[in-house]
Amino acid sequence: MNTYLRVGRVPDLVVRVLNAIDDLGLATHFTTVGTHALYAYESAAGARFMPEAMATQDIDLLFDTRKRIGFVTQMRRLDTSFIGALRKADPTFRVKSDQLQTAINASGFEVDVIRRMAREGDPHPLRLSDHEDDLWAVQIDTGNKILSAQRFSQVVVSVTGRMAVMHTMHPLAFIQIKRQIATRANRDPRKRHKDALQADLVEQLLHSHLPQHLPVAR
Repeated sequence: MNTYLRVGRVPDLVVRVLNAIDDLGLATHFTTVGTHALYAYESAAGARFMPEAMATQDIDLLFDTRKRIGFVTQMRRLDTSFIGALRKADPTFRVKSDQLQTAINASGFEVDVIRRMAREGDPHPLRLSDHEDDLWAVQIDTGNKILSAQRFSQVVVSVTGRMAVMHTMHPLAFIQIKRQIATRANRDPRKRHKDALQADLVEQLLHSHLPQHLPVAR
């Protein structure tokens, strides 16, 4: 029915990746950030953003180092690696030799694993499992702010009709972080434009379609 009615437009591989992580009981340990979070917001609103704002060939997954003990326990119980989990979505995924935080498949689609800056006893560097060929999470300076933000979960639908739950940050946090990144002097001008565009679009969507997620006026 989703396919017939053209409900979804999330890349099918993204939904398969999210489901592969969820099937292993690992979904609570990751937050989808960056461009792909827009799919959760537009799905919740029943609207669609312009293609210019959605263009990307990678998905960023923020690993929650606060829950690392539970994650490590689950990975050992399953006797698997995170790259092994991704291969359940697409067997061609491999770790890039020059960017150990990135998995890439035969079509060039990438999964980047990121984390907050090391603090409060966080291990650093951090490999996601005991397997030597697994991914290493790379630090980002907005990581702790994302983890501290309210969580936003939404069912998303792929172009083939498959569904998955995407866990991301509250749209207000998305707007704030994107605008912060867009003001950085060392940010690529093309990416800066896209950051600002995405922040503006999400803000417009909140006011037009999702007012229940706006702060209550006092």
